[in-house]
Amino acid sequence: MIPPNLFYASLLLCATLASLLVTLVSWQRRKKVPCAGFMALYGLTNVIWSFTYALHWMPVPRPSEFFWVDMTYIGVAFIGITFLAFVLCYAGWHEFLTKRNFIFLSIIPVFTLFSLGTDPWLGIFFAGKRASGSSVIFDGGIGFWIFTSYSYTLILFSFLIVLQTVFRFPKKYKGQVGTVFLGVVIPVIINVLSFLNVLPLPDLDLTPISFSITGVFFASA
Repeated sequence: MIPPNLFYASLLLCATLASLLVTLVSWQRRKKVPCAGFMALYGLTNVIWSFTYALHWMPVPRPSEFFWVDMTYIGVAFIGITFLAFVLCYAGWHEFLTKRNFIFLSIIPVFTLFSLGTDPWLGIFFAGKRASGSSVIFDGGIGFWIFTSYSYTLILFSFLIVLQTVFRFPKKYKGQVGTVFLGVVIPVIINVLSFLNVLPLPDLDLTPISFSITGVFFASA
């Protein structure tokens, strides 16, 4: 079992509160501010991710060692979609924001949750490669790699969309676009460094914290 780490939990709870504030404010302004609704959905997925991950590091009851880590995937599985949805809305690509497209984009996340939930019997997600005592996942089965590849593809696509707005939007929006662009870059860098296991906090995935920071940048812009 991983011992409680209140420092890690505190960092994640701060990220949770930041995302919750972004979610509530964005939802309240969804009818007045363009893309605020998508911002709220993005914030909600990160609230779920960071809060459940914080519980993992706290001395709270759990049916199994990785129960709360597994619960993070309720948010993790869909954060790439909500991230992309906000970026598409911000860039003005509203024609792609259809129910049909969202259903299509949700196929892999739903499959991910299924493979994760059935992993003890089918071994699709972790394939027996999960190490006890570590909350960071670096390897797994076909379900893990399908989801990882899919998530990076969505984030890369989001990055390219924001990058083209830098050149397409009028100069008066330079500061706003720069803020959104920086918000996109932060989780990309942190996620790659976390995956390479070169960050100074052992066993702590800083990705949900970086996505919370991104939410603040997006909301500010």
